Amino acid sequence: MDKVQELYNSLINKLKTYKDDLSLVRKAFEFASLSHEGQRRISGEPYIIHPLEVAIILTDFYMDDVTIAAALLHDVVEDTSVSINDIYNNFGKEVGFIVESLTKLQKITPFIDKSLDSSKNKEITLVNLKRLFISTSQDIRVIIIKLADRLHNLRTINYLSPDKQRRIALETLEFYVPIAQKLGIWKIKSEMEDIAFSIYDPQMYNKILQYINHIKEKIEQNYHEVIDILKKKLDEEKVEATIQSRIKTVYSVYNKMVKRGVPIDEIMDIGAVRVIVNHVNECYLVLGIIHNLWIPIQDRIKDYIAKPKPNGYQSLHTVIYNGYPVEFQIRTWNMHYAAEYGVASHWKYKGVSPWGDIEKVITNWKKELEKIENINIENLPEEIFSENIFVFTPKGDCIDLPAGSTPIDFAYRIHTEVGNRCAGCKINGKMVSLDYKLNNGDIVEIITSKTASPTFEWLKIVKTNYARTRIKQFLKNKNKKEYIQKANELINNIFKNITERNKGGREEITIDNILNEIFDKYYKNAYKEMEDFILAVGVGDVKIESIEAKIKQILIDRQEQKVDKKFQEKSSDIILGGGVLYRFAKCCNPSFP
Repeated sequence: MDKVQELYNSLINKLKTYKDDLSLVRKAFEFASLSHEGQRRISGEPYIIHPLEVAIILTDFYMDDVTIAAALLHDVVEDTSVSINDIYNNFGKEVGFIVESLTKLQKITPFIDKSLDSSKNKEITLVNLKRLFISTSQDIRVIIIKLADRLHNLRTINYLSPDKQRRIALETLEFYVPIAQKLGIWKIKSEMEDIAFSIYDPQMYNKILQYINHIKEKIEQNYHEVIDILKKKLDEEKVEATIQSRIKTVYSVYNKMVKRGVPIDEIMDIGAVRVIVNHVNECYLVLGIIHNLWIPIQDRIKDYIAKPKPNGYQSLHTVIYNGYPVEFQIRTWNMHYAAEYGVASHWKYKGVSPWGDIEKVITNWKKELEKIENINIENLPEEIFSENIFVFTPKGDCIDLPAGSTPIDFAYRIHTEVGNRCAGCKINGKMVSLDYKLNNGDIVEIITSKTASPTFEWLKIVKTNYARTRIKQFLKNKNKKEYIQKANELINNIFKNITERNKGGREEITIDNILNEIFDKYYKNAYKEMEDFILAVGVGDVKIESIEAKIKQILIDRQEQKVDKKFQEKSSDIILGGGVLYRFAKCCNPSFP
Protein backbone atom coordinates (compact mmCIF):
# COMPACT_ATOMS: atom_id res chain seq x y z
CA MET A 1 0.00 0.00 0.00
CA ASP A 2 1.47 3.37 -0.98
CA LYS A 3 1.67 6.29 1.45
CA VAL A 4 -1.19 8.23 -0.16
CA GLN A 5 -3.61 5.35 0.23
CA GLU A 6 -2.37 4.69 3.75
CA LEU A 7 -2.99 8.29 4.80
CA TYR A 8 -6.39 8.37 3.11
CA ASN A 9 -7.45 5.19 4.94
CA SER A 10 -6.24 6.70 8.22
CA LEU A 11 -8.29 9.85 7.57
CA ILE A 12 -11.44 7.89 6.79
CA ASN A 13 -11.05 5.63 9.82
CA LYS A 14 -10.63 8.60 12.16
CA LEU A 15 -13.65 10.35 10.67
CA LYS A 16 -15.79 7.24 11.11
CA THR A 17 -15.39 7.53 14.88
CA TYR A 18 -17.60 10.64 14.90
CA LYS A 19 -19.05 11.09 11.42
CA ASP A 20 -21.49 8.90 9.48
CA ASP A 21 -21.77 10.49 6.04
CA LEU A 22 -18.34 10.82 4.44
CA SER A 23 -19.47 11.38 0.86
CA LEU A 24 -18.32 15.04 0.79
CA VAL A 25 -14.87 14.11 2.10
CA ARG A 26 -14.48 11.26 -0.40
CA LYS A 27 -15.51 13.57 -3.25
CA ALA A 28 -13.05 16.27 -2.10
CA PHE A 29 -10.18 13.78 -1.91
CA GLU A 30 -10.85 12.48 -5.41
CA PHE A 31 -11.08 16.03 -6.78
CA ALA A 32 -7.89 17.19 -5.00
CA SER A 33 -5.99 14.03 -5.94
CA LEU A 34 -6.85 14.46 -9.62
CA SER A 35 -6.08 18.23 -9.52
CA HIS A 36 -2.65 17.72 -7.92
CA GLU A 37 -1.78 14.72 -10.08
CA GLY A 38 1.87 14.85 -11.13
CA GLN A 39 2.74 17.58 -8.61
CA ARG A 40 5.36 16.86 -5.97
CA ARG A 41 6.57 18.64 -2.87
CA ILE A 42 10.21 19.64 -2.39
CA SER A 43 10.64 16.38 -0.47
CA GLY A 44 9.78 14.47 -3.65
CA GLU A 45 6.52 13.08 -2.23
CA PRO A 46 3.21 13.42 -4.13
CA TYR A 47 1.69 16.82 -3.31
CA ILE A 48 -1.64 15.31 -2.19
CA ILE A 49 0.14 14.01 0.94
CA HIS A 50 0.23 17.55 2.38
CA PRO A 51 -3.55 18.24 2.28
CA LEU A 52 -4.16 14.71 3.59
CA GLU A 53 -1.87 15.35 6.58
CA VAL A 54 -3.58 18.69 7.26
CA ALA A 55 -6.98 16.98 7.21
CA ILE A 56 -5.75 14.28 9.60
CA ILE A 57 -4.53 16.94 12.08
CA LEU A 58 -8.02 18.46 12.01
CA THR A 59 -9.70 15.14 12.91
CA ASP A 60 -8.04 15.44 16.35
CA PHE A 61 -10.39 18.40 16.84
CA TYR A 62 -13.45 16.53 15.55
CA MET A 63 -13.86 18.98 12.70
CA ASP A 64 -16.90 18.55 10.47
CA ASP A 65 -16.93 17.20 6.92
CA VAL A 66 -17.04 20.71 5.41
CA THR A 67 -13.79 21.65 7.18
CA ILE A 68 -12.08 18.38 6.22
CA ALA A 69 -13.18 18.78 2.59
CA ALA A 70 -11.91 22.38 2.52
CA ALA A 71 -8.59 21.23 4.02
CA LEU A 72 -8.17 18.65 1.24
CA LEU A 73 -8.90 21.37 -1.34
CA HIS A 74 -7.04 24.27 0.30
CA ASP A 75 -4.16 24.40 -2.24
CA VAL A 76 -6.11 23.44 -5.37
CA VAL A 77 -6.94 26.97 -6.58
CA GLU A 78 -3.49 28.35 -5.73
CA ASP A 79 -1.40 25.55 -7.26
CA THR A 80 -3.48 24.09 -10.11
CA SER A 81 -5.61 25.24 -13.03
CA VAL A 82 -8.82 24.82 -10.98
CA SER A 83 -10.72 28.09 -10.43
CA ILE A 84 -12.58 29.14 -7.31
CA ASN A 85 -15.82 28.96 -9.31
CA ASP A 86 -15.08 25.27 -9.90
CA ILE A 87 -14.94 24.77 -6.14
CA TYR A 88 -18.22 26.62 -5.58
CA ASN A 89 -19.92 24.69 -8.37
CA ASN A 90 -18.71 21.27 -7.18
CA PHE A 91 -18.80 21.66 -3.41
CA GLY A 92 -21.22 24.45 -2.60
CA LYS A 93 -21.06 27.84 -0.94
CA GLU A 94 -19.69 26.77 2.45
CA VAL A 95 -16.67 24.84 1.20
CA GLY A 96 -16.15 27.41 -1.56
CA PHE A 97 -15.98 30.33 0.87
CA ILE A 98 -13.43 28.58 3.11
CA VAL A 99 -11.21 27.59 0.16
CA GLU A 100 -11.46 31.11 -1.30
CA SER A 101 -10.44 32.65 2.04
CA LEU A 102 -7.49 30.28 2.36
CA THR A 103 -6.41 31.09 -1.20
CA LYS A 104 -6.39 34.80 -0.37
CA LEU A 105 -4.30 34.14 2.73
CA GLN A 106 -1.70 32.27 0.70
CA LYS A 107 -1.28 35.30 -1.55
CA ILE A 108 -0.62 37.66 1.36
CA THR A 109 1.50 35.40 3.58
CA PRO A 110 4.13 37.66 5.19
CA PHE A 111 7.65 37.36 3.84
CA ILE A 112 10.39 38.16 6.33
CA ASP A 113 13.60 39.24 4.60
CA LYS A 114 16.65 40.35 6.57
CA SER A 115 17.62 42.75 3.79
CA LEU A 116 14.47 44.80 4.44
CA ASP A 117 14.43 47.56 7.02
CA SER A 118 13.32 45.96 10.28
CA SER A 119 10.62 48.53 11.05
CA LYS A 120 9.18 48.22 7.56
CA ASN A 121 9.27 44.45 7.93
CA LYS A 122 7.16 44.62 11.07
CA GLU A 123 4.60 46.71 9.26
CA ILE A 124 4.30 44.12 6.49
CA THR A 125 3.86 41.20 8.87
CA LEU A 126 1.43 43.05 11.09
CA VAL A 127 -0.77 44.06 8.15
CA ASN A 128 -0.90 40.51 6.90
CA LEU A 129 -1.82 39.15 10.29
CA LYS A 130 -4.73 41.56 10.49
CA ARG A 131 -5.81 40.55 7.00
CA LEU A 132 -5.87 37.00 8.28
CA PHE A 133 -8.27 38.03 11.02
CA ILE A 134 -10.46 39.92 8.55
CA SER A 135 -10.73 36.90 6.30
CA THR A 136 -11.80 34.70 9.21
CA SER A 137 -14.38 37.07 10.62
CA GLN A 138 -17.20 35.14 8.98
CA ASP A 139 -15.90 31.59 9.50
CA ILE A 140 -13.41 30.61 12.18
CA ARG A 141 -12.74 27.32 10.40
CA VAL A 142 -10.47 29.18 7.99
CA ILE A 143 -8.01 29.99 10.75
CA ILE A 144 -8.15 26.46 12.19
CA ILE A 145 -7.19 25.03 8.78
CA LYS A 146 -4.46 27.65 8.42
CA LEU A 147 -2.94 26.63 11.76
CA ALA A 148 -3.03 22.94 10.80
CA ASP A 149 -1.45 23.84 7.44
CA ARG A 150 1.35 25.73 9.19
CA LEU A 151 1.91 22.85 11.64
CA HIS A 152 2.38 20.27 8.88
CA ASN A 153 4.68 22.63 6.97
CA LEU A 154 6.80 22.92 10.12
CA ARG A 155 6.92 19.13 10.46
CA THR A 156 8.43 18.88 6.97
CA ILE A 157 10.50 22.10 7.06
CA ASN A 158 13.87 20.31 6.88
CA TYR A 159 13.56 20.09 3.07
CA LEU A 160 13.75 23.89 2.72
CA SER A 161 16.85 26.08 2.61
CA PRO A 162 18.23 27.28 5.99
CA ASP A 163 17.27 30.90 5.25
CA LYS A 164 13.70 29.97 4.40
CA GLN A 165 13.47 27.72 7.46
CA ARG A 166 14.53 30.59 9.71
CA ARG A 167 12.05 32.99 8.08
CA ILE A 168 9.18 30.56 8.57
CA ALA A 169 10.25 29.85 12.15
CA LEU A 170 10.29 33.54 13.07
CA GLU A 171 6.94 34.12 11.38
CA THR A 172 5.51 31.18 13.32
CA LEU A 173 6.76 32.38 16.70
CA GLU A 174 5.65 35.98 16.22
CA PHE A 175 2.27 35.44 14.60
CA TYR A 176 0.90 31.91 14.29
CA VAL A 177 1.74 30.85 17.84
CA PRO A 178 -0.04 33.90 19.32
CA ILE A 179 -3.08 33.13 17.14
CA ALA A 180 -3.19 29.55 18.46
CA GLN A 181 -2.77 30.88 22.00
CA LYS A 182 -5.55 33.40 21.50
CA LEU A 183 -7.85 30.58 20.41
CA GLY A 184 -6.60 28.40 23.28
CA ILE A 185 -5.49 25.55 20.99
CA TRP A 186 -2.66 24.20 23.14
CA LYS A 187 -2.04 21.04 21.08
CA ILE A 188 -1.15 23.00 17.96
CA LYS A 189 0.51 25.92 19.77
CA SER A 190 2.99 23.83 21.77
CA GLU A 191 4.17 21.73 18.82
CA MET A 192 4.47 24.75 16.52
CA GLU A 193 6.50 26.81 18.98
CA ASP A 194 8.92 23.99 19.83
CA ILE A 195 9.67 23.17 16.18
CA ALA A 196 9.99 26.85 15.28
CA PHE A 197 12.23 27.58 18.28
CA SER A 198 14.54 24.66 17.42
CA ILE A 199 15.09 26.26 14.01
CA TYR A 200 15.25 29.91 15.01
CA ASP A 201 17.67 29.44 17.92
CA PRO A 202 19.07 25.89 17.72
CA GLN A 203 21.87 26.58 20.20
CA MET A 204 19.52 27.69 22.97
CA TYR A 205 17.02 24.96 22.06
CA ASN A 206 19.64 22.22 22.40
CA LYS A 207 21.00 23.71 25.63
CA ILE A 208 17.55 23.65 27.24
CA LEU A 209 16.77 20.20 25.83
CA GLN A 210 19.99 18.79 27.28
CA TYR A 211 19.15 20.32 30.66
CA ILE A 212 15.64 18.85 30.59
CA ASN A 213 17.00 15.39 29.71
CA HIS A 214 19.59 15.71 32.51
CA ILE A 215 17.09 16.61 35.22
CA LYS A 216 14.08 14.76 33.81
CA GLU A 217 14.66 11.44 35.60
CA LYS A 218 14.89 13.07 39.04
CA ILE A 219 11.82 15.21 38.38
CA GLU A 220 9.73 12.27 37.14
CA GLN A 221 10.77 10.13 40.11
CA ASN A 222 9.66 12.91 42.43
CA TYR A 223 6.36 13.20 40.55
CA HIS A 224 5.72 9.47 40.93
CA GLU A 225 6.22 9.70 44.69
CA VAL A 226 3.94 12.76 44.92
CA ILE A 227 1.25 11.12 42.75
CA ASP A 228 1.28 7.92 44.85
CA ILE A 229 0.76 9.92 48.06
CA LEU A 230 -1.99 12.08 46.53
CA LYS A 231 -3.78 9.14 44.89
CA LYS A 232 -3.92 7.28 48.18
CA LYS A 233 -5.37 10.33 49.96
CA LEU A 234 -7.96 10.96 47.21
CA ASP A 235 -9.07 7.32 47.42
CA GLU A 236 -9.55 7.75 51.17
CA GLU A 237 -11.66 10.85 50.52
CA LYS A 238 -13.55 8.99 47.75
CA VAL A 239 -12.63 11.59 45.11
CA GLU A 240 -12.56 10.10 41.61
CA ALA A 241 -9.63 11.66 39.75
CA THR A 242 -7.22 11.04 36.92
CA ILE A 243 -3.67 12.12 37.77
CA GLN A 244 -1.10 12.75 35.06
CA SER A 245 2.39 14.22 34.98
CA ARG A 246 4.12 15.90 32.08
CA ILE A 247 7.41 17.57 31.25
CA LYS A 248 6.98 21.04 29.78
CA THR A 249 8.09 21.92 26.27
CA VAL A 250 11.49 23.45 25.53
CA TYR A 251 9.95 26.76 24.49
CA SER A 252 7.84 26.85 27.66
CA VAL A 253 10.99 26.45 29.76
CA TYR A 254 12.70 29.16 27.67
CA ASN A 255 9.83 31.55 28.41
CA LYS A 256 10.29 30.87 32.12
CA MET A 257 13.96 31.81 31.81
CA VAL A 258 13.10 35.06 30.03
CA LYS A 259 10.24 35.95 32.37
CA ARG A 260 12.24 35.32 35.56
CA GLY A 261 15.55 36.58 34.17
CA VAL A 262 17.45 33.51 35.37
CA PRO A 263 19.77 30.96 33.71
CA ILE A 264 18.55 27.48 32.79
CA ASP A 265 20.09 25.76 35.83
CA GLU A 266 17.83 27.81 38.12
CA ILE A 267 14.65 26.50 36.47
CA MET A 268 13.48 23.52 38.50
CA ASP A 269 9.75 23.47 37.71
CA ILE A 270 10.08 21.97 34.24
CA GLY A 271 6.93 19.88 34.56
CA ALA A 272 3.54 19.69 36.19
CA VAL A 273 1.13 17.24 37.79
CA ARG A 274 -2.38 17.45 36.41
CA VAL A 275 -5.40 16.34 38.44
CA ILE A 276 -8.64 15.94 36.47
CA VAL A 277 -11.92 15.54 38.35
CA ASN A 278 -15.61 15.41 37.45
CA HIS A 279 -17.02 18.48 39.22
CA VAL A 280 -15.90 22.03 39.95
CA ASN A 281 -16.34 21.71 43.72
CA GLU A 282 -13.95 18.74 43.66
CA CYS A 283 -11.25 21.02 42.23
CA TYR A 284 -11.24 23.08 45.41
CA LEU A 285 -11.46 19.93 47.56
CA VAL A 286 -8.34 18.54 45.86
CA LEU A 287 -6.57 21.89 46.32
CA GLY A 288 -7.25 21.70 50.08
CA ILE A 289 -6.00 18.10 50.25
CA ILE A 290 -2.77 19.02 48.45
CA HIS A 291 -2.16 21.93 50.83
CA ASN A 292 -2.73 19.61 53.82
CA LEU A 293 -0.17 17.15 52.45
CA TRP A 294 2.49 19.68 51.51
CA ILE A 295 3.27 23.31 52.28
CA PRO A 296 2.32 25.49 49.29
CA ILE A 297 4.42 28.37 47.94
CA GLN A 298 2.03 31.23 48.70
CA ASP A 299 2.60 33.49 45.71
CA ARG A 300 2.19 30.58 43.28
CA ILE A 301 -1.49 29.83 43.99
CA LYS A 302 -3.71 30.88 41.06
CA ASP A 303 -7.48 30.51 40.69
CA TYR A 304 -8.17 30.50 36.96
CA ILE A 305 -11.58 28.93 37.55
CA ALA A 306 -12.97 32.02 39.24
CA LYS A 307 -10.97 34.28 36.92
CA PRO A 308 -10.27 32.47 33.62
CA LYS A 309 -7.35 33.51 31.42
CA PRO A 310 -8.18 35.76 28.43
CA ASN A 311 -8.29 32.75 26.08
CA GLY A 312 -10.86 31.00 28.29
CA TYR A 313 -8.40 28.69 30.10
CA GLN A 314 -9.63 27.43 33.51
CA SER A 315 -7.77 25.49 36.21
CA LEU A 316 -6.52 25.84 39.76
CA HIS A 317 -2.73 26.17 39.96
CA THR A 318 -0.60 25.65 43.03
CA VAL A 319 3.08 24.90 43.65
CA ILE A 320 4.42 22.90 46.59
CA TYR A 321 8.01 22.16 47.56
CA ASN A 322 9.30 18.76 48.69
CA GLY A 323 12.92 19.03 47.61
CA TYR A 324 11.79 20.14 44.16
CA PRO A 325 9.01 22.55 43.27
CA VAL A 326 5.95 20.65 42.02
CA GLU A 327 3.25 22.48 40.10
CA PHE A 328 -0.29 21.12 40.28
CA GLN A 329 -3.00 21.93 37.74
CA ILE A 330 -6.47 20.96 38.94
CA ARG A 331 -9.40 20.99 36.53
CA THR A 332 -12.58 19.24 35.40
CA TRP A 333 -12.76 17.20 32.21
CA ASN A 334 -14.57 20.02 30.40
CA MET A 335 -11.82 22.42 31.46
CA HIS A 336 -9.23 19.90 30.30
CA TYR A 337 -10.75 19.57 26.83
CA ALA A 338 -11.03 23.34 26.56
CA ALA A 339 -7.35 23.71 27.53
CA GLU A 340 -6.22 21.13 24.98
CA TYR A 341 -8.49 22.06 22.08
CA GLY A 342 -9.41 25.70 22.79
CA VAL A 343 -12.43 27.03 20.92
CA ALA A 344 -12.53 23.76 18.96
CA SER A 345 -13.60 22.00 22.17
CA HIS A 346 -17.10 23.35 21.51
CA TRP A 347 -17.36 20.75 18.77
CA LYS A 348 -17.61 17.80 21.09
CA TYR A 349 -17.50 18.90 24.69
CA LYS A 350 -19.88 21.83 25.15
CA GLY A 351 -23.18 20.23 24.38
CA VAL A 352 -22.94 20.39 20.58
CA SER A 353 -22.39 16.99 18.98
CA PRO A 354 -20.45 16.63 15.72
CA TRP A 355 -23.72 15.65 14.06
CA GLY A 356 -25.54 18.72 15.32
CA ASP A 357 -26.28 22.10 13.84
CA ILE A 358 -23.01 23.35 12.26
CA GLU A 359 -24.18 26.96 12.31
CA LYS A 360 -24.69 26.70 16.06
CA VAL A 361 -21.13 25.49 16.54
CA ILE A 362 -19.68 28.31 14.44
CA THR A 363 -21.77 30.84 16.38
CA ASN A 364 -20.35 29.45 19.64
CA TRP A 365 -16.84 29.88 18.29
CA LYS A 366 -17.52 33.48 17.37
CA LYS A 367 -18.93 34.20 20.84
CA GLU A 368 -15.83 32.64 22.39
CA LEU A 369 -13.59 34.91 20.35
CA GLU A 370 -15.62 37.97 21.32
CA LYS A 371 -15.11 37.10 25.00
CA ILE A 372 -11.35 36.89 24.65
CA GLU A 373 -9.68 40.09 25.80
CA ASN A 374 -6.44 41.46 24.41
CA ILE A 375 -3.34 39.64 25.58
CA ASN A 376 0.08 41.13 26.21
CA ILE A 377 2.85 38.89 24.94
CA GLU A 378 6.41 40.13 25.30
CA ASN A 379 8.11 41.19 22.08
CA LEU A 380 4.92 41.21 19.97
CA PRO A 381 4.16 44.24 17.78
CA GLU A 382 2.06 46.96 19.42
CA GLU A 383 -1.68 46.36 19.88
CA ILE A 384 -1.46 43.17 17.83
CA PHE A 385 -4.78 41.75 19.02
CA SER A 386 -6.80 44.90 19.61
CA GLU A 387 -9.89 45.86 17.62
CA ASN A 388 -8.60 47.24 14.33
CA ILE A 389 -9.77 49.11 11.27
CA PHE A 390 -8.31 48.78 7.78
CA VAL A 391 -7.75 51.80 5.56
CA PHE A 392 -5.93 52.35 2.28
CA THR A 393 -3.32 54.64 0.84
CA PRO A 394 -4.14 56.30 -2.52
CA LYS A 395 -1.95 53.59 -4.13
CA GLY A 396 -4.09 50.84 -2.61
CA ASP A 397 -1.79 49.64 0.21
CA CYS A 398 -3.71 48.31 3.20
CA ILE A 399 -2.85 49.90 6.56
CA ASP A 400 -4.27 48.61 9.84
CA LEU A 401 -4.81 50.88 12.84
CA PRO A 402 -6.61 50.61 16.17
CA ALA A 403 -10.27 51.61 16.07
CA GLY A 404 -10.61 55.33 16.84
CA SER A 405 -7.42 56.30 14.98
CA THR A 406 -7.15 59.65 13.21
CA PRO A 407 -5.37 60.89 10.06
CA ILE A 408 -2.44 61.83 12.31
CA ASP A 409 -2.07 58.21 13.43
CA PHE A 410 -2.20 57.15 9.79
CA ALA A 411 0.46 59.72 8.85
CA TYR A 412 2.87 58.49 11.51
CA ARG A 413 2.23 54.87 10.52
CA ILE A 414 3.43 55.76 7.01
CA HIS A 415 6.58 57.59 8.19
CA THR A 416 7.64 59.83 11.07
CA GLU A 417 8.39 62.74 8.73
CA VAL A 418 4.97 62.41 7.09
CA GLY A 419 3.47 62.75 10.56
CA ASN A 420 5.67 65.67 11.55
CA ARG A 421 4.75 67.55 8.34
CA CYS A 422 1.06 66.65 8.29
CA ALA A 423 -0.96 69.76 7.34
CA GLY A 424 -4.29 68.24 6.31
CA CYS A 425 -6.07 65.15 5.07
CA LYS A 426 -8.46 63.93 2.39
CA ILE A 427 -10.73 60.97 3.05
CA ASN A 428 -12.17 59.40 -0.10
CA GLY A 429 -11.26 62.59 -1.96
CA LYS A 430 -12.83 65.02 0.52
CA MET A 431 -11.04 67.27 3.02
CA VAL A 432 -11.58 66.36 6.69
CA SER A 433 -10.26 67.67 10.00
CA LEU A 434 -7.28 66.00 11.66
CA ASP A 435 -9.47 64.71 14.51
CA TYR A 436 -11.63 62.72 12.06
CA LYS A 437 -12.11 59.08 13.17
CA LEU A 438 -11.06 56.72 10.39
CA ASN A 439 -13.44 53.98 9.22
CA ASN A 440 -12.90 50.64 7.53
CA GLY A 441 -12.27 51.05 3.81
CA ASP A 442 -11.37 54.76 3.91
CA ILE A 443 -8.87 55.94 1.30
CA VAL A 444 -6.59 58.30 3.19
CA GLU A 445 -4.41 60.97 1.55
CA ILE A 446 -2.13 63.02 3.80
CA ILE A 447 -1.30 66.56 2.74
CA THR A 448 2.14 67.67 3.96
CA SER A 449 3.81 71.07 4.25
CA LYS A 450 7.35 72.13 5.17
CA THR A 451 5.89 74.71 7.56
CA ALA A 452 3.57 72.27 9.37
CA SER A 453 4.58 70.70 12.69
CA PRO A 454 2.99 68.86 15.63
CA THR A 455 1.18 70.77 18.39
CA PHE A 456 0.19 69.90 21.95
CA GLU A 457 -3.42 69.45 20.74
CA TRP A 458 -2.32 66.47 18.66
CA LEU A 459 -1.54 64.57 21.86
CA LYS A 460 -5.23 64.79 22.78
CA ILE A 461 -6.30 63.52 19.33
CA VAL A 462 -4.09 60.56 18.48
CA LYS A 463 -4.92 56.96 19.38
CA THR A 464 -1.67 55.04 18.91
CA ASN A 465 1.26 55.03 21.31
CA TYR A 466 3.61 55.22 18.32
CA ALA A 467 2.19 58.56 17.13
CA ARG A 468 2.04 59.94 20.67
CA THR A 469 5.70 59.06 21.31
CA ARG A 470 6.84 60.67 18.04
CA ILE A 471 4.86 63.86 18.74
CA LYS A 472 6.33 64.13 22.24
CA GLN A 473 9.82 63.63 20.86
CA PHE A 474 9.32 66.40 18.30
CA LEU A 475 7.91 68.83 20.85
CA LYS A 476 10.65 67.96 23.32
CA ASN A 477 13.41 68.74 20.84
CA LYS A 478 11.72 71.88 19.55
CA ASN A 479 10.90 73.41 22.95
CA LYS A 480 13.71 72.07 25.12
CA LYS A 481 14.48 75.35 26.90
CA GLU A 482 10.82 76.06 27.59
CA TYR A 483 10.32 72.58 29.05
CA ILE A 484 13.33 72.88 31.33
CA GLN A 485 12.14 76.29 32.51
CA LYS A 486 8.66 74.91 33.10
CA ALA A 487 10.07 71.98 35.11
CA ASN A 488 12.22 74.23 37.27
CA GLU A 489 9.25 76.49 38.01
CA LEU A 490 7.06 73.53 38.97
CA ILE A 491 9.74 71.99 41.20
CA ASN A 492 10.62 75.32 42.88
CA ASN A 493 6.96 76.06 43.60
CA ILE A 494 6.47 72.64 45.16
CA PHE A 495 9.65 72.97 47.23
CA LYS A 496 8.64 76.43 48.40
CA ASN A 497 5.11 75.29 49.42
CA ILE A 498 6.43 72.27 51.31
CA THR A 499 9.21 74.07 53.17
CA GLU A 500 6.98 77.02 54.14
CA ARG A 501 4.62 74.59 55.83
CA ASN A 502 7.54 72.83 57.52
CA LYS A 503 10.04 75.55 58.38
CA GLY A 504 12.01 73.65 60.94
CA GLY A 505 15.59 73.07 59.85
CA ARG A 506 15.18 74.08 56.23
CA GLU A 507 17.88 76.77 56.32
CA GLU A 508 20.62 74.28 55.36
CA ILE A 509 18.50 72.57 52.67
CA THR A 510 18.43 73.82 49.08
CA ILE A 511 16.42 72.68 46.09
CA ASP A 512 19.65 71.81 44.27
CA ASN A 513 20.86 69.25 46.79
CA ILE A 514 17.33 67.83 47.10
CA LEU A 515 17.12 67.37 43.32
CA ASN A 516 20.58 65.82 43.23
CA GLU A 517 19.50 63.32 45.86
CA ILE A 518 16.28 62.49 43.98
CA PHE A 519 18.17 62.04 40.73
CA ASP A 520 20.88 59.82 42.25
CA LYS A 521 18.40 57.74 44.21
CA TYR A 522 15.56 57.23 41.74
CA TYR A 523 16.38 58.30 38.17
CA LYS A 524 20.08 57.86 37.50
CA ASN A 525 19.55 54.61 35.62
CA ALA A 526 16.78 56.07 33.46
CA TYR A 527 18.46 59.35 32.44
CA LYS A 528 22.12 59.96 31.63
CA GLU A 529 22.25 63.56 32.83
CA MET A 530 20.37 65.75 35.30
CA GLU A 531 19.24 67.94 32.38
CA ASP A 532 17.55 64.96 30.72
CA PHE A 533 15.72 64.25 33.96
CA ILE A 534 14.56 67.88 34.33
CA LEU A 535 13.43 67.87 30.69
CA ALA A 536 11.38 64.72 31.33
CA VAL A 537 9.62 66.51 34.21
CA GLY A 538 8.77 69.44 31.95
CA VAL A 539 7.43 67.20 29.19
CA GLY A 540 5.38 65.16 31.64
CA ASP A 541 7.19 61.83 31.26
CA VAL A 542 8.03 62.10 34.95
CA LYS A 543 4.94 63.15 36.91
CA ILE A 544 5.33 66.23 39.08
CA GLU A 545 3.22 64.50 41.76
CA SER A 546 5.94 61.85 41.99
CA ILE A 547 8.60 64.51 42.46
CA GLU A 548 6.51 66.20 45.17
CA ALA A 549 6.16 62.91 47.09
CA LYS A 550 9.90 62.27 46.91
CA ILE A 551 10.76 65.79 48.13
CA LYS A 552 8.44 65.33 51.11
CA GLN A 553 9.99 61.96 51.95
CA ILE A 554 13.54 63.29 51.77
CA LEU A 555 12.67 66.25 54.04
CA ILE A 556 11.02 63.88 56.52
CA ASP A 557 14.06 61.58 56.49
CA ARG A 558 16.42 64.51 57.03
CA GLN A 559 14.34 65.89 59.87
CA GLU A 560 14.31 62.50 61.60
CA GLN A 561 18.08 62.22 61.21
CA LYS A 562 18.51 65.70 62.71
CA VAL A 563 16.32 64.85 65.72
CA ASP A 564 18.26 61.62 66.27
CA LYS A 565 21.55 63.48 66.18
CA LYS A 566 20.39 66.16 68.65
CA PHE A 567 19.03 63.54 70.99
CA GLN A 568 22.28 61.58 70.93
CA GLU A 569 24.28 64.74 71.71
CA LYS A 570 21.92 65.82 74.45
CA SER A 571 21.21 62.55 76.21
CA SER A 572 23.30 59.77 77.63
CA ASP A 573 22.72 56.29 78.92
CA ILE A 574 21.16 56.29 82.43
CA ILE A 575 21.86 53.69 85.09
CA LEU A 576 18.70 52.83 86.97
CA GLY A 577 18.40 51.03 90.25
CA GLY A 578 19.68 47.48 90.13
CA GLY A 579 22.35 48.35 87.58
CA VAL A 580 19.94 48.32 84.62
CA LEU A 581 21.19 50.30 81.59
CA TYR A 582 18.31 52.35 80.13
CA ARG A 583 17.94 54.62 77.06
CA PHE A 584 14.85 56.69 76.18
CA ALA A 585 13.03 56.04 72.92
CA LYS A 586 13.15 58.67 70.13
CA CYS A 587 9.62 59.81 70.93
CA CYS A 588 10.44 60.42 74.59
CA ASN A 589 12.23 63.71 75.47
CA PRO A 590 11.83 64.46 79.21
CA SER A 591 13.34 67.48 81.04
CA PHE A 592 15.84 66.48 83.70
CA PRO A 593 16.16 68.43 87.02
